[in-house]
Amino acid sequence: MVNNANSAAPDFSFYVCPQCKGILTAAGATLQCSACSHSYPVQHQIPDFILEDLTQSTNPVLRRVKWLDLLARVYESKLWYPVALRLFAGRGQISFAGLINLVREMVGPVNGVVLDVACGPGTYGRRIASASRRVYGIDISRGMLEQGAAYARREGVTHMQFSRARVETLPFRDAVFDAAICSGSLHLFQDAGGALAEIGRTLKSGAPLAIVTFTAGRAGLLRFPRVLRLARKRGGHVFSVSELEHLLSEHGFTGCKSNVYGSLLACRAQKG
Repeated sequence: MVNNANSAAPDFSFYVCPQCKGILTAAGATLQCSACSHSYPVQHQIPDFILEDLTQSTNPVLRRVKWLDLLARVYESKLWYPVALRLFAGRGQISFAGLINLVREMVGPVNGVVLDVACGPGTYGRRIASASRRVYGIDISRGMLEQGAAYARREGVTHMQFSRARVETLPFRDAVFDAAICSGSLHLFQDAGGALAEIGRTLKSGAPLAIVTFTAGRAGLLRFPRVLRLARKRGGHVFSVSELEHLLSEHGFTGCKSNVYGSLLACRAQKG
């Protein structure tokens, strides 16, 4: 069966086929599309909508997915996220707790359903999920998703669902989300504009989008030209404030408000 016998059965009805947006039906340990006949496996209550082998991708970021799987267990520990944040934001710019509060503020008091793009182990989604706000997190790393599901069970977070999917083909219908988070990932997407367009497709009019990405600021590692060149060489994109705001405007977002913390760029916009 799709669901474990000793755990609450998740509701997969919110998902659609990422290829054709057809209705999905649970059949054994898979979700099957009635329109195009694609079949998607479900493991440990996590649907997998990525059928291709990402390690063979031409995108260097996608090829490193196995590394992300290994990173999952320490991602939120003192060994990784707070250290990385201090290196890129710079000392005294913003703390881990401060960044989580910032994302929470950018999402605002919105209730309903929230999309968490490239959610990792649900670092932000788990912390904003509630009885009135259900979060759907997607990521390319199964290791990150399984770690997030384990955290959610341990913390009693019952209003977050994880799935393995790519931002380019989200497994959701048009205009279904009341808000979205894209934190720590936009700079890794090969086509950032296309990613924003696909996120926008799933958002209701007026829905807020909270973005945290990288910029060449006056503090943090990216102020150094050598580090900046290395980041770009490894497939990362470093945005200026004007570039990001223009990109958002191009893809149907309005009301951009940006703040820079060292080499971190936080931006709130809303779907037009």
